[in-house]
Amino acid sequence: MRASSSGSGSPGSVRDAVAFHAAFGVLALAGLALPAPALGWRLLALVVIYNVAFFLVGRWRMHREWTRLWAFLVPLSAFQVIPDAVLVGVIGSLDFPDTGGPRLGPIPLAMAGMWTIPLWVALFAADRQRAGDRVRILVAGLFTGLILVGAEATLWAIPIWQAVGVTTVAHVALYVVLPEVLLGSVAYAAYLSTRDGSRGRQVAAAALVSLVYAGALVTSYGIIERGLFP
Repeated sequence: MRASSSGSGSPGSVRDAVAFHAAFGVLALAGLALPAPALGWRLLALVVIYNVAFFLVGRWRMHREWTRLWAFLVPLSAFQVIPDAVLVGVIGSLDFPDTGGPRLGPIPLAMAGMWTIPLWVALFAADRQRAGDRVRILVAGLFTGLILVGAEATLWAIPIWQAVGVTTVAHVALYVVLPEVLLGSVAYAAYLSTRDGSRGRQVAAAALVSLVYAGALVTSYGIIERGLFP
């Protein structure tokens, strides 16, 4: 893998990214505080608003790297329903309460677009680091782990999801921590390898990332919760 001295993006793109996500954070808090419609529909609306607005603002502000990374993460986010479905339907370690709104089997439809948000923030932040690709891949994993652990520790209260029958610390299921770090590193490595490639290659890489993540979750669950290697 090639080495490079710095990530991509201008200081202006960072300022715009911070401003966009701060504005969306305010909107999300307001939307979640509403008494109606059902929570599931509000979550789906927020996810759609984020993705559409993000693309439009990125094009308007001419931040090509915004939209290029976003375009890679949209199919990846959709594929993430697969590991979620494995955790719910096969392992039984995760539950998505029925809060209204459309679902893909046991998974709220909103989850198919929700992964774009934390992964974009983590991978964009890693891409901005002045370091070679290998270091930034590691940093992407650490950033992703921190963001997703923070989500695990807080979003259970809404509730969007909840851990079932597993070891937790501050509502964070321990078995998911290392797979989430791996998810960030593998996703960023896949992005670096395909961002100048065809759309089909990017979608295939995104599918592979989700499969790797699903395998990591099952393996970590087996080790931590079932003592496969006592």
